[in-house]
Amino acid sequence: MTASSNSGVSGGGSGGSGGSGSGSSGSGSSSGVKTDSGSLPSYVVRGTWTQAEDGTWKFTDSAGNPYTNTWAAVENPYADEAAGQQKFDWFRFDENGKMITGWYYDSGDRYWYYLNPVSDGTLGRMMTGWVIIDGYYHYFNPNSDGSRGRLYMNEMTPDGYQVGGDGKWIK
Repeated sequence: MTASSNSGVSGGGSGGSGGSGSGSSGSGSSSGVKTDSGSLPSYVVRGTWTQAEDGTWKFTDSAGNPYTNTWAAVENPYADEAAGQQKFDWFRFDENGKMITGWYYDSGDRYWYYLNPVSDGTLGRMMTGWVIIDGYYHYFNPNSDGSRGRLYMNEMTPDGYQVGGDGKWIK
């Protein structure tokens, strides 16, 4: 098993790693950063990330549509490709359009997810593979099979480790 700790959370496995993150924030009510670089898969959305004074992030696509109460694969202008971060990943936006971070329970598919709470250039990205959270290993599905990012619970991980009902690795 491989995962390393970074402020209580780290990415592992073969999953993607991109997301909104530590960009500059303006002194007004918000600052916007348009995304429009390079070639990306056709399902990846481009648009503008905006950070409010309270530090929350919102995303509006290039047609001017704000993203609310949805998952979306979004380009990330804050990713540091030299550090191995990808230019896009999956994010979850709440009913007010705010990007969600930390633990998230999706009542639609009834799975738990973990969205990077660390402002490291990938804030809010869907975590996949082995992730250390509060000192415990958790495994999140890295495959694009309709349940990408879901927490494994009460089952064996693909690499042969057992996790309990709370999703923690059983040593």
